[in-house]
Amino acid sequence: MPRFFAAAAFAAGILACPAAAQDYPKRAVKVVVPFPAGGAMDVATRILVSGIEPSFTVPFIIENRPGASGNIGTVQVAQSPADGHTLLLGIAANTSINRFLYKSLPFDVDRDLVPVAQFGSSTNIIYVAKSFPARDFAALLRHLKAGPGKENYVTPGVGTTPHLAMELIKMRTKSYVVHVPFGGSTAAISAVFGGEASIGIDAVIAAAPGIRSGRLRAIAVTGTERSSVLPDVPTLREVGLDIDVSTYLGIFAPAKIPPAIVEKLGKEIEHALRKEEVGAKLRRVGIEPLYGSRQQFAERIRNELPMWQQAVSYSGASNF
Repeated sequence: MPRFFAAAAFAAGILACPAAAQDYPKRAVKVVVPFPAGGAMDVATRILVSGIEPSFTVPFIIENRPGASGNIGTVQVAQSPADGHTLLLGIAANTSINRFLYKSLPFDVDRDLVPVAQFGSSTNIIYVAKSFPARDFAALLRHLKAGPGKENYVTPGVGTTPHLAMELIKMRTKSYVVHVPFGGSTAAISAVFGGEASIGIDAVIAAAPGIRSGRLRAIAVTGTERSSVLPDVPTLREVGLDIDVSTYLGIFAPAKIPPAIVEKLGKEIEHALRKEEVGAKLRRVGIEPLYGSRQQFAERIRNELPMWQQAVSYSGASNF
């Protein structure tokens, strides 16, 4: 049977470590966010932690360790003691996509980490300049197919989920538009404002201000559900393309953590997401609250790996 998150050994130990859960935590818990402070992933993690902390007698401390598409913070947690006092924010980038982007990594997600629970999902949005002739997805496809390679699309960077989402869309629709990566969402969206490109794809929360102001026009979101940030924008499935490209947000721990601690943390994450204020705050930063148990979370990751591998291969972005 293929190895995945050391599932069999992990499951066997769930009932063996009840004392570990009773004594946990013994000191402050560090949650490593492998992305910059102030970004949506960082803010979302802080919101989750604010909902968890009241259930414990110790603080949960956020530590930002950005760099290398999340690899720097991820390897730190992968090499930390497996006692539940160092946790990781995992999204598709650092726990699924990077294994296909990089020739080698100093960690193996399946071997070195275990999923604790999913707590959210974030989708992307395709947008165009307000002067662009296409007003919906069908018109956009017609425009692209009429002049393959004549248009550019901007993203916050190579190998990001917006980039790979658009590459999957190109592959599925047999259309072609040239990718122009920028160093972050602000620069990419500014390029469309300035007329350097007419099409972009980014996280909903990043593009929402431009769309609301009328400087950008929304085309579609790439997840299965409409975004609460821009609820009038249809999903790709609604406009005829059966595709779901969103990123999960979840908590991971070092692989040898006592299973009973994982169960305890998972229950507290579920409890936090039931709090109305936690859900409202997550939605305001473009994250849809979504709980998934460790089993459900692991299954989602496993099911999405072929999609990410295909997207990276098609994009030509591998071998960093």
